[in-house]
Amino acid sequence: MPRLSQSTVQVACGVPSKLNTETEWKGKKVFLFSVPGAFTPTCHTNQGLGIRTGRYAMIIDDLVVKYIEVESDPRAVTVSGADAILGKL
Repeated sequence: MPRLSQSTVQVACGVPSKLNTETEWKGKKVFLFSVPGAFTPTCHTNQGLGIRTGRYAMIIDDLVVKYIEVESDPRAVTVSGADAILGKL
């Protein structure tokens, strides 16, 4: 699996904030996920960058991606759900 490169900008509802993944996530396990439509309608209407993603989940261990899956059906929660993630930890 690929090693994560350093990222300095994170976007939450169109508002960028600084995040240094190299220092914040080094030596840690991180669960990163996307839930389309979360906090709608605020994010949906105010997201200035227009970024839309599908539902996915990632497990990152010491900056190395160990698991990544994207739901093929946007209404499903199978590979990105808690049961799937806990089974991979």
